[in-house]
Amino acid sequence: MKKRTIIAMAIAATTLGFATVHAHPRSGMGPGPMMMGPGGEGGPGMMLPVLLHSAHLTDDQEAQVRKIMEGRRTQMHSLMGEMKAAQDGLLDRLFTAGDLKAADLKPQLDRLTQARQQLMEHAVATALDVRQVLTPDQLSRAAQVKDQMRALHTQMRQLMGGEEE
Repeated sequence: MKKRTIIAMAIAATTLGFATVHAHPRSGMGPGPMMMGPGGEGGPGMMLPVLLHSAHLTDDQEAQVRKIMEGRRTQMHSLMGEMKAAQDGLLDRLFTAGDLKAADLKPQLDRLTQARQQLMEHAVATALDVRQVLTPDQLSRAAQVKDQMRALHTQMRQLMGGEEE
């Protein structure tokens, strides 16, 4: 239950908690803030489970991370609900009958921007709390894995004919 449960909880928290919707300009729906975590591809929410797995946590560290994740779950769900409501409000307004200008959508965009900002701040705070559990060696190992994942992502984009970032 230990490592797999912690990793599963972190994955669930990040994939369910930090999902938003974003249209990729080249191929319709694709990677971006709505498909990834806050901050776009490789944001703190989406990278955390992989980096925790690569850190090889001790049983005590797993318990500490579990406590952090469980302690933040309620706020994360609340923030997710707010962001979903903001997205729904924007979509509802966007597809109403009649003329519509960008200025007409400003209240909905402001609400969505605020919800995303709060969710990002929550993700960063969670990542910082979890980071405090790791040893310097574990942080170093996680940084190496992060760099390898970034390189793999670049290679995947190149193979798919996408632009380099």
